[in-house]
Amino acid sequence: MPLEHVLKEVFAAEDAAPSSAPSLNSAAPAPGRSSDWLTRRERGVAALVAHGLTNRQIGDKLALSERTVEAHVRNILQKLSLVSRTQVATWWVVEQGPFPVAGG
Repeated sequence: MPLEHVLKEVFAAEDAAPSSAPSLNSAAPAPGRSSDWLTRRERGVAALVAHGLTNRQIGDKLALSERTVEAHVRNILQKLSLVSRTQVATWWVVEQGPFPVAGG
């Protein structure tokens, strides 16, 4: 699936912050899908991480600085209790489904 299509889907999904995001004082996760915990921007960054882009490439696509992308990735890892970009990519595929194979 072309990256532009992925981004349109991610950012068109919601216009507001998710209502089921865990509160800062809550140790237990809120009910619902774990993708509901992420902001729209974080979901977009996660999608691009899953596509194998570097922070710099993600920043170029989203008109963000590399440091801002680093912060988004750090927030994603923390919110989802993950430790690597590979885990983010795996989480994305589990949540959203596999990417279509080009030409197939």
